[in-house]
Amino acid sequence: MYTRYAPQNTPFPFAVFRIVSGIGDWNFTHDFDEVDVQFSLFSQSTSESEIGTLLTKLRSLYDDVELTVAGYTNLFMQYDQYWAQFNPDENIRQYVVQYNLLLQS
Repeated sequence: MYTRYAPQNTPFPFAVFRIVSGIGDWNFTHDFDEVDVQFSLFSQSTSESEIGTLLTKLRSLYDDVELTVAGYTNLFMQYDQYWAQFNPDENIRQYVVQYNLLLQS
């Protein structure tokens, strides 16, 4: 798993994660940070089984997990959505999986 970008020529399968948005103190009464975290899973297998296994493992690790983040209390990490993409020219399958994370400082 890599942060934001995988190095060029990284062997398949692999995953990349990044923060796609963050909103601080959304109700103006508490110190909250709401963050959307996105995982991109990549496979070059000709079947869906490899990337499906990656999705299953990712969800088993992160669905409703309590993270330790310095300076914050984790309120929740919740699965939000996923979508699939496919590049037939290079036979690359990609699942993009998004989680919503709520932290309180």
